[in-house]
Amino acid sequence: MGVAIDADGYVYSGSVDNEVHKITPAGNNEWVYTEHGDWVHAVAVDTDGYVYSGSADNEVHKITPAGNNEWVYTEHGSTVLGVAVDADGYVYSGSVDNEVHKITPAGNNEWTYTGHGGIVNAVAVDADGYVYSGSTDDEVHKITPEGNNEWTYTGNGATVREVAVDADGYVYSGSIDDEVHKITPEGNNEWIYTGHGGNVNAVAVDADGYVYSGSVDTELHKITPAGNNEWVYTGHGDTVQVVAVDPGLHGAGF
Repeated sequence: MGVAIDADGYVYSGSVDNEVHKITPAGNNEWVYTEHGDWVHAVAVDTDGYVYSGSADNEVHKITPAGNNEWVYTEHGSTVLGVAVDADGYVYSGSVDNEVHKITPAGNNEWTYTGHGGIVNAVAVDADGYVYSGSTDDEVHKITPEGNNEWTYTGNGATVREVAVDADGYVYSGSIDDEVHKITPEGNNEWIYTGHGGNVNAVAVDADGYVYSGSVDTELHKITPAGNNEWVYTGHGDTVQVVAVDPGLHGAGF
């Protein structure tokens, strides 16, 4: 997704103006990164403050905490739509070429996963290095740290736009059939949330298992760990494209 938050509350955003912005916890600009040649679709940040951005220029960039380019990865053949990073600095990117790439901390290809039959819109990674990808083939795939398929979830009835994973290995997918699915670590359906009235474009999960989803119905929903609606935010006037949650916050306390 196009917004990420680090442990210190700094926010990173990517935009159609080809830029990545770092924003302070107080809401001020820290720096602007301008080395992409096209729309920035996805950003992620690691525990050391390095930022990773994927773009319609087919590239993944690693950006230093000070806002400078560290490296550029050019092995994708089309627009990069999803980026994630693990605790060891390995980067995972999904793209319009139907592929998921694992990129080393130095910016080289570790492996390429080609199991999807459609555009890979979203990627997430868990603490053990398992990767989760959602695609226009309506599927969510769990990929091993070595780049092999662990399971394929086919419960979504339409294009999967976003995926997230919690600390216990439960996976959350949002799709254009207006649903949010919670998927067990084994790849089975736990629940389906149907409270949205439009395509679900964005999903995030907090440390307590509360889920946040944004949709073309212009709403942001907070969903309990059991799959029920906690609240609906209606302040937006148009489609909600991205959602992020502060890693320091807990669902029951705000």
